[in-house]
Amino acid sequence: MTLTKDLEKARQDKLHAEERVKDAVSRLEEAEGRCKVAERETKHAVEVAENAWNEAKLAEREKRESERLAIERLAAVERLQREFETLQRGRGEIAQV
Repeated sequence: MTLTKDLEKARQDKLHAEERVKDAVSRLEEAEGRCKVAERETKHAVEVAENAWNEAKLAEREKRESERLAIERLAAVERLQREFETLQRGRGEIAQV
């Protein structure tokens, strides 16, 4: 009788151990799934950040180019103003003659 009880106890222990292993494997698979999702999300976040960085660099280059062109236009306007003033003075001198 004890042998039968011992055998039944061993079977129950085995079933309990198998259930614990099954639960552990299930939790591991869930963790691996979450890890893969996190890796995909991280990869996407890195791509988005790289794209934003590249767009910011491009915007900065465009800003510098716009500023350079504005400075060139301002210099041209100032040069034309000086030429105009010189011509006005020359015109005044000619009118006095």
